[in-house]
Amino acid sequence: MESSFSCEIIVSIHCLVYNHEPYIRDCLEGFVMQKTNFPFEAIVHDDASTDKSADIIREYAEKYPHIIKPIYQTENQYSQKNGAIGRAVNAITRGKYIALCEGDDYWTDPLKLQKQVDFLESHPDYSMSCTDAVVLSPEGELQWPRYQDSQDIPIIDTILNGGLWIHTCSMLYRKYLKNDYPEFAAKCHVGDYPLAIHLALKGKIYFHNEKMVTYRFKSQGSWTSRNQVNEAFYDNFLSEVYMLAEFNKYSKGVYNKIFQKKIGKYIISYLLCVPTMKNRIFHDLSKIIRHLNWTQKIKLWKIRLGIFR
Repeated sequence: MESSFSCEIIVSIHCLVYNHEPYIRDCLEGFVMQKTNFPFEAIVHDDASTDKSADIIREYAEKYPHIIKPIYQTENQYSQKNGAIGRAVNAITRGKYIALCEGDDYWTDPLKLQKQVDFLESHPDYSMSCTDAVVLSPEGELQWPRYQDSQDIPIIDTILNGGLWIHTCSMLYRKYLKNDYPEFAAKCHVGDYPLAIHLALKGKIYFHNEKMVTYRFKSQGSWTSRNQVNEAFYDNFLSEVYMLAEFNKYSKGVYNKIFQKKIGKYIISYLLCVPTMKNRIFHDLSKIIRHLNWTQKIKLWKIRLGIFR
C-alpha cells in the first residue's frame, strides 16, 4: 500500500502521550484506520509515562512502521516548561499539514484526514479545518452544541469561547502558518487556544458539522482533570490573560473590543471562583484591568468590595 503513494508526506499527526494506557489503543487505532490517497505519519511522543503507554506505542510502531513514528522520553519534558516537546516533535515533522490528537482522545471517521485535506487543498484562503466531536466525561456523553451546519467559524467565537470551542483532536492546519508563531503564545500553559487564535488571524477556519472524533473531558490524567484550584491554577490563569493581552497587541487592536471582553469575563469568573485571590489579581493585573471597559471595571470593583456575587 505504501508504494502506491508519492514519497511526500501530506499530513503529520502530532500525538502527545503521558500515562494514557487506558486510552492509547483507541487513539492509535484511529490513526491507522485512516483511508487516504496520500501518505501521512503519526508522530507519537511519550513523555516518560510511568504506565504501559510506551509499550503499547512500541507494539503499534512495529506493526505500522510506515505510519507510527514514536519518540520515547526517559525524563518528563512537560514539567521542564521549556518547549522541549514541541522542538522534539517539530524536528521530525514532514507533513504539509498538521493534525492534532492527544493520547486520550481518538478519531472515529476513517475519512477524517481525507475530508479535511480535500477541503483545505481546494480552499487556499482557509488556515484550518476542524470537526464536531462526541464529548465523553466519566459520567457519560455531554451535550456540546456549537453550530447546526458546516460553516466558517467567526474569529469572535474563536476568541470568546476559549480552548474547548475547537476540540484539539479535530484540528488540521497548514504547517507553514506556524512558522512565525509568537513566543508569547508558545509560553501559554495551553497549546490549542492560542494556536486557534493565531490561525484565525492568519486565515479562515472551517467547521465540518460531522462528529469525526471523540474528545474525553476530565479523563484520568488529562489536562482538564488536573486543572485544580491551587498555585499552579493561578499561574495558568495568568498565562492565559497575558496571552490574550499580547494577541490584542499582535493584531494591532483590530479586535480590541473582543479581546477586552474575553479578558474581563475571564478575570471576573476567576475572582468569583477564587475570591481570596482578589487583592493579588488586582496587583498582578493592574495594567491589564486599567484597559477594560467601564462596565467590566465596575463589576470587578464590586467583587473586590464584596458587594457582587
